[in-house]
This record gives sequence, C-alpha cells and structure tokens, in this order.
Amino acid sequence: MRSLEVDSRPKLEFKNSQLKLTVVTNQQSAEKTFPVWGEPDAKLRDAYIGAVKSKSKFLNIGERCGEDCSLCPRGYSWLIGKEEVYRACLDPAACGDNGEPACYLGSDWYQGDTLCRENSKVGWCKPGLKTRCSEETGYLECE
Repeated sequence: MRSLEVDSRPKLEFKNSQLKLTVVTNQQSAEKTFPVWGEPDAKLRDAYIGAVKSKSKFLNIGERCGEDCSLCPRGYSWLIGKEEVYRACLDPAACGDNGEPACYLGSDWYQGDTLCRENSKVGWCKPGLKTRCSEETGYLECE
C-alpha cells in the first residue's frame, strides 16, 4: 500500500449503482469506479461495495461480536463491563457522547479495581461528562 498526496479533497459520486471516486494529484485527475449493491437501510449499512453480491447475515446493534466483528453493520466498540472489556456492535464514533459508551483507553488505565464504576479512568468521555456504570446496559457510559 502506498500513500498519495492529493491537491484537493477527493470527490465521491453515486449514480446507477456505481460509486465513482475522483482524486486530483499533481494537477492530474484519476478516477476509480466501484459497483455498489445491497438494500440501503439507515439502521444498518447504507450500501455494500464490491463485485460479490451475497446475503450476509449481520449481527444486531449492541450484540457482542467476539471474533466476528466484521459482521457488525456499523463497526464495533470496546465496552467496559463490570468484569471484562469486550467488543460489541456499536458505532465507534459515538463513544464518549452523553448516553453512549465511554471510549476505552486501554489496560494501562486499569488500577486493579472494578472496571465499570463511577468516575472510572478506564474510559474517556467528552469534556463536561463523567463515566458511570449503567445498571441498564451493564457497561461504562458517559453522562
């Protein structure tokens, strides 16, 4: 894999079940087209890119994914439970927001006490929010 310095933001265009990517570098334009297939669903994936069409079975939002996290429709997040840290199908971009899982900072922040507790340093929340262990979800959330 190699990197490429571009002159401007790449342009994405969707038309006739095709996704066209246009990149300008060194005053020259290059295009690449990808077939797009699937049934758009805002709750799951917006589209699937690739030449192979299959009926993939995705995991449910919030479901533990273990080694099958590639089946998560919008990616996965590390969740900080009472006894363990595990992966589940949740949008990773949402961590740290109010009412969302705390962003897992790694095992270096664990100090031998309970992982999922109020003001835990194992998870990060956006400024102005704090961590708490949710009885409802069983993992560290931001509030």
